Amino acid sequence: MLTIIAPDRAALAQDTASGFCDLTDKSRALVRKVERQQGAEPWLSVERGSDIQAVAAGCFLQSGDIVRPGAGMSAEIQMPDNSSQPVAFPAVIKIPEVPAPSEFGRLLAFFGEFIGQDWQSARDDAAAVIGDTRSGDPSTYLVMPGGHDIGHQSVDGSHPLYLRWAGSAPPYAVSILRLPDDTDTPEISVTTSELHTELDLSQLPAGEYSLNVKGRNRLELTLPFAVVKHADVPAFKSGAADLAASPEYRIEQAIFLLRRPDTSWRVEAISQLLALSTEGNFFAKALVGVENTVKKP
Repeated sequence: MLTIIAPDRAALAQDTASGFCDLTDKSRALVRKVERQQGAEPWLSVERGSDIQAVAAGCFLQSGDIVRPGAGMSAEIQMPDNSSQPVAFPAVIKIPEVPAPSEFGRLLAFFGEFIGQDWQSARDDAAAVIGDTRSGDPSTYLVMPGGHDIGHQSVDGSHPLYLRWAGSAPPYAVSILRLPDDTDTPEISVTTSELHTELDLSQLPAGEYSLNVKGRNRLELTLPFAVVKHADVPAFKSGAADLAASPEYRIEQAIFLLRRPDTSWRVEAISQLLALSTEGNFFAKALVGVENTVKKP
C-alpha cells in the first residue's frame, strides 16, 4: 500500500545544503516521486560534481547530476524531455546535458519574480497534505492536497474542473449538490476507483454548490464553492496574454491564482495546474506532481 505524506521540510533542510535543490537556470529535471521501504535510510542521494546531498521529492536536478537510490529506495525522475524515468537500487540515472527549452528562461524569470525563494511555500499551497496522513494509514483520513482550511472557493465553469485527493479507499463517490437547496439529488455524480477525477461544469449555471467526495470506509470531504463565469476570474496581466491558450500564459495564470492572498481561488489554480501537468508542463508537474511515499510491507 502506498500512502502520500507531506514532505518533511525540517528533516530535508538538515540533509540538503541551501540552494542545492532550488529551481535555477541550470535546472533540467525533477525528482517527482520517492518511495522507500519501511526502515530504509536515507531517502535519495544526488551527486553533483564532488557534492553529494540527500534529497526528497521536489528537488530540481541539473545536467550531469547522478541520482543514486540507497538500499530499499526507488524514485521517479522527470527528465529534460518531460518523460518519467524510474530508478531503483542499485541502478542510477545521470541527467543528460541539454539546453534549456526556448520558453524555459522567460517562465523561470516569471517564477523568480512571482515566487522568489519561497518555492516550498508555493508547493505547499498546491500539494501539501497534513495531519493524519503522517500515520501512514489511509483508512483514517480523506484530504485534498493543497486544500486544507481554504474556505469557500470560486471555480471557472468554462472548462473542466480537475480534482485529486488522498486517503480512504475506493470506490470514491464524487458529487456536486446545489446550494442553498442542497437536496439529495446531485447535479453531477461520478464514481471512480482513482484518486482523481475531471468534472464537466459547463452545464451548471453560475451559483453556489457543494463538492462532496466519499470513500468506501465512509470518510468524506466537503467543500462549498461557486461556479463563476470566465470573465469573473482574476486575470494575470502578461505579455503572453494575447496567447491565452498557450502553456506559457496558462501556467502564469495558474500561479497568479495560487499565490493570491485571497485563498478562494486555490482549487481553481490547482485544477489548472493539474490540467497542465497532464499535458507534460514542467513547472506544473513540479508544483503538483511530486510525492514522498512509504511502501508498507
